[in-house]
Order: sequence, then structure tokens, then C-alpha cells
Amino acid sequence: MMRAPWSTPKYGRRGWRTWFGPWRLLLTLGFLSGLTALVGLGFFARYAYLASHFDLDALGKMPERTMVYDVKGRLIGRLHGMNRITIPLDKTSRHFIDALVAREDTSFFEHRGVDYRGVARAVVRNLKDGEFVQGASTISMQLARNSYGLTERTLHRKLVEVMLTRRIERSVAKNKILELYINRIFFGSGIYGVERASQAYFGKPSAALTLGQAACLAGIIRSPNRFSPFDNPEGAKGERDTVLNRMVLLGYISDWEAAAAKAASLEIQEEPTYHWQENYAMDFVRRYLNESWLRDQEYKEDGGLKVYTTLDQDVQLAAEEALRQRLDALEALPEYRHPTHAQFAARWREGDALQTPYLQGSVVVLDNDTGSVVALVGGRDYRHSKFNRALHAKRQVGSVFKPFVYAAAYEQGEILPKTRISDDRIQPYELNHYGLRPWSPRNSDRTYRGWREAEYGLIASRNTMTVRVGERAGLESVRQLGHAANLADPKRNPLPESPVVYIGAFEAPLLQVTSAYSALANGGIRPQWHIIRSIEDRGGVRLDHVRSGFKQRLLQEGTAALVTQGLEAVMESGTGASARNLGWEWPAAGKTGTTDDYRDGWFMGYSSSLTCGVWVGLDNNQPVMPGGYGSKMALPVWVDVMKKAVEHGYPAEHLPPGPSRVPMEVCLQSGDLAAGGCHQAGAVARELIPEDLIDGRVLCREHGGRNWAGPAAMRPRDVPGRRGPREAPRPRRPGVMDRIFGWLR
Repeated sequence: MMRAPWSTPKYGRRGWRTWFGPWRLLLTLGFLSGLTALVGLGFFARYAYLASHFDLDALGKMPERTMVYDVKGRLIGRLHGMNRITIPLDKTSRHFIDALVAREDTSFFEHRGVDYRGVARAVVRNLKDGEFVQGASTISMQLARNSYGLTERTLHRKLVEVMLTRRIERSVAKNKILELYINRIFFGSGIYGVERASQAYFGKPSAALTLGQAACLAGIIRSPNRFSPFDNPEGAKGERDTVLNRMVLLGYISDWEAAAAKAASLEIQEEPTYHWQENYAMDFVRRYLNESWLRDQEYKEDGGLKVYTTLDQDVQLAAEEALRQRLDALEALPEYRHPTHAQFAARWREGDALQTPYLQGSVVVLDNDTGSVVALVGGRDYRHSKFNRALHAKRQVGSVFKPFVYAAAYEQGEILPKTRISDDRIQPYELNHYGLRPWSPRNSDRTYRGWREAEYGLIASRNTMTVRVGERAGLESVRQLGHAANLADPKRNPLPESPVVYIGAFEAPLLQVTSAYSALANGGIRPQWHIIRSIEDRGGVRLDHVRSGFKQRLLQEGTAALVTQGLEAVMESGTGASARNLGWEWPAAGKTGTTDDYRDGWFMGYSSSLTCGVWVGLDNNQPVMPGGYGSKMALPVWVDVMKKAVEHGYPAEHLPPGPSRVPMEVCLQSGDLAAGGCHQAGAVARELIPEDLIDGRVLCREHGGRNWAGPAAMRPRDVPGRRGPREAPRPRRPGVMDRIFGWLR
């Protein structure tokens, strides 16, 4: 019998069992499993591909501080990179390795990068607590994360980290992974790596760590800022005890060893509130490296270099202390009316100020022969102001420029030390040929002493005499010498084209002025200043070396000797004579400088080995105090610094006398060689002239002499000498009749 199409089929009630029978169920499960495996394989391939793009060489590239050493090989600071010192694994304490493994990754030497049991435990714990409270990162996973910046808390990042870790484990040995990890890890307080952490917290290399100290460092890794031994010593001790208990449980140490370590003191050092390497000298080194040497950004970021400087830590500390003590003493005087350093420090809050209201100063010490920067202080307190006054503060130089005015006149053959120069007040018409408004500079003591020997004007710092000496030398000659001495840039910031330049009415930084004075101390040769001797990379390969051979002939040796002769007299009987009362007892030459209204106090001086410059003033350029001469404000600092330099091996012997000198008769009025008319006028003196300044000299042009008084070999020549061409007698000024005949013509 045929059934209706809509009737229930045979076995219709068991159709679902037929469809979902055992074999079909297995097929379905197999399909789903295969699909899952395929998807998993896709994920595996995808993240393996992503992990393959990481450069494993980056594991060993850890930014490290560049180490800076002084001229005697002492470590004086660190620059660039991170506060880290890398070491091999066998150079650290075995206690620390055991504590680290016990704390961070018990099965480190058994797993292949990922501890799957640990992952399972962490998943269960996190699901139980409903939040992320436990991780499952092995030491290898932490190394991968820290090396490549995988810090996002996402599943994608975690999968990349896992695959990258597996790749690292296949390529790098376990001990090497451990070595990279202990050097890269962060220990709080800006410290990276176990070696630097051991030095910072306990003052010892990591190889000398005790069991308790090693456990403490291993314990703070998970939360280094929270448990920093500086900020939370009790918390650090608690982490130490936790690690010690874990080491006992794993059988690394015995109960009594753990008890002894817990009872022992950690001997934590005090945290430095002010990093000793943060000063103006290190700031100068950093700038010099960045601008002149390490143009390659890789060197700046990775660091790890050894920089050998010309600085001497002993002289540097002496300069900082001398400036601090002497300026404190000046601020204590009743005539000082400005805020003091102590008052400002009492209300100061962390921050960098371009200007400070209290008395400031700077010091530069250079080696005469090489130009090496032995010490540099750019201000009184680096915490308050990072502005380096020794390098960047352009202050009016005042009287410290006068030696170069005399040098130009000596060099041109216009005067000699005994040449008579008027100290009378300058009349406005004397300088009108410059097209200036009437200008009559005065002497600082408001006195005028008539005709005196030229050298007296330098010794006593007479403005009127210096202006007249400058006029004898010629304005352009003086300006050219100032430009050659690098006191000003002739293109961007030339010296004034007026007689005000003779008395230092222009601005220059202390370093440039000190460098110019080093030429006077070095027989007229100015060596290029520098602060870096050499640089080595991590492998000890020298990257470059200082080209310290660059030197410039600024003056004839005889000229430098004549100027030094005058500056030695300054220290004996002139404006620098108070140095003897301050304890200076060695040969030296120097010059004080004081600008209008006592706004700047200078002292520039040199011994047989060093040139030292000191500036004192206020950042706002206000007058410091009544009677604030350079001899009062700057000279005491110079004496303190140079005395310490002598104690630390920088000799202060007799200054070089210069070339041989020949006794010759000269005219006291013109500075030329004496002629017959000079004898008749009673204006003849015997002068010792350096040999290199004789060539090119002429007979007196004032008295019209024609006879040569010296030996034939020294007779003046018509051809230009080494000091350039020179005209013989000066032309006679036209008289009234000459003018009349000129009109008729």
C-alpha cells in the first residue's frame, strides 16, 4: 500500500539519532578539531612571522653611560645613555643569580622560554580573583619584553612576546640570556643593571654582594620604585626576607644561612641629593661632545664610551670652593645691598633660572702650553642656574684689555716701556678725527699725573695713558689684534670702531679672554683651548684624538715678554699687589679689571704653567657695591685657585724672559732709536730691546735724526720687516703759508 507523501516516514522518530550517530559525531568533532588546529596553525605562523622581524642583535645593545675621566684618570662623571654598567655573568655574585632564579623563574634552566605550567597557574589565579594579579613571565620573556618595548597589556602583545621568546631560546644560550637580563633590568632610582645597582645602593661591585644584599636586589625587581632601598628601606628588607624564604624552600640555602642574612644589616648608602658630576665643567664636556665630536646619534644614545678630559679634579674642586667662599664673604660686607645666595637658597624650589639675584662669578684655568682646560666654573650653584657664565656670559672686559693695547703699540714699534706718555686729561679735540661726540675718559681715581713712562700706564691701569698708547698704535691695529685673539668676531660682532675699544668698552666671555691671555704667557703663541684628550669605544678602540697641535702666533715673542714684564710689576706694585697679602708668594703676571659703576670685577693672571681668569658680577648687570674693584672681588678667588694648583703639581717658577735683549739708546718721546737731535733735546734713555723687535726700527722721527748709533748689522732697512712696512719720518703738518699756496694752486 502506498503511503501518503505527508505520512511519517519509517524510523522518523529516530531520525536525529541516525543523523547524529557515533561516526558522524566523530566526523564533526574531527572537523572542528582540524579547523581549530588550522586556525591555531595560522595564528602560530602569523606570530612566528611577526617575531622573525625582530633583530636579535638588539638584545646586546643596552644604552650605557659614557664614563668621563679627568687628566689623572679619575672618574668624574657620566653622560648620555642610561645609568648602567654592563658586566659578564661570571663577574657578579652567585648569591644574586640564585636569588634571581628563585624569585623570578624557578624552572629557568628547564623550560624553553615559556613555562606553560606557570601560565596555567596564573590563568587559574587570575580567573579566581577576577583581575590580573599574577603574571607568568619567565626571565626569557621579560628579557624579550624589556629589550623591544613590548609593554602593552594585550593578547596580541603577549602572543608576540611568546613567539619572540621561543626564538630567543633557540638562538641564545641560557647563561647568555641570564647575563643580558641582569644587565638590562631596572632597579629603581634611575638605575639599570645589577652592577650599577650594587654600587649605588651598597657602594660595592656586584661580585661582593652579601647573601642578604643579593636577595634584596632580587626582591625589588618586581616593583623597584615602590621598594627602593633609598625610599623604602623597610619594604626592601621585607622583599629580601621573602626571597630568602623562597631560597630555603628550593634548597639553595639552609635555614641558618637565611636567618643570618635576615639579621645582618643591608648597609644601604645614603641617596645623593645632588649628583656630584652635575656641574658646569661636566656641562661643558657634554656640550663639547655633542657639538664637536659625537655627531653620530648612535654614540649619544648607546653611550658606553670612555672620555678622557683635560680637567683636573683637584683644581676643579678648588676653583668651585674658592668662588663659593670668596663670594659668600663679599655678600657679608655691609656695603653689599643685593640678595645673597643663602637667602635665595632658603626659598628656592626645584627649577632652572637663567638669572639669579645674588652675586655670581666664573673661573677658567688653562694650561699655557697646550690650551687644555684644567678647570672651569660657570657659576656659583649649578642647581639654581644651568647658564654657564664662563662660556656664554658676555661682559664688558674693561681694563683687562689694556695689555693688548700696549702689545699692539710694542708690536708696531711705536713705543717702548720707557717711552714718555702723557697722563693728563684727554681734551675732546684729540679724538675728533673719529667723528665722535666729545669724549674725555677719566682715570678711576680722578687724578692726572703728567708725563710718565708708558709702562707705568699699564702697571697703574691709567685710562688716559692707555688711550694715547692706543692712538700711537692705531685704532685698526688694536682692533685687528683683538680679533686675532678671538675676543670678538670681525664679521658678526666686530670690536668698536672708536677709541672706546682701548679701555675695553666691549663684551666677551671669560673663556675667550683667558685664552687670549694664555698667548702672553706662552711667548706670543695662543694654543687653541680644548677639554677632550681622547675618546674610546666599549672595545677600547680610540675613536678620535684631540688636535691640540693647533697654535696661533698672535704676537712676537719679544712683545709678549715686554707685556709680561709690565704685568709682573702689576703683581708687585700695581693693582694686583694685594695678592701678596692674600698668600701668593710665587712669580706671576696679571691684570685687574673694573667696569663702570663696579658692574664687573675681573682678574686675569698667569704663572709659568697656568693661566687663570676670574669674573665676578651680577646677572642683571647692576653695580655690585661701592669700591667693588677687580682687586677686591676677583683677585682673592684667583689667589685661592692658583695656590691650590701649585699644591697639586702645577709649578709657578720664574716666567720665561723671552728672547735676548740688546741695549740700545731710544728717544723717550717717539719710542724710536735715538738720533743726534734726541741727545740735544735730552730725551735719550738706554732700553733693553728684544732682538725680534729691532728689525724695522727707524731713527727718531720727532727730532729728525739721520745718524745710526748702533752696529752696522743692526741698521734699519728700507724693506719691510717682519712687523710689516713702516714709513720713515712723519710728514710735517702743513702751516698757514702752505694752505695759502694750496688755495692758489
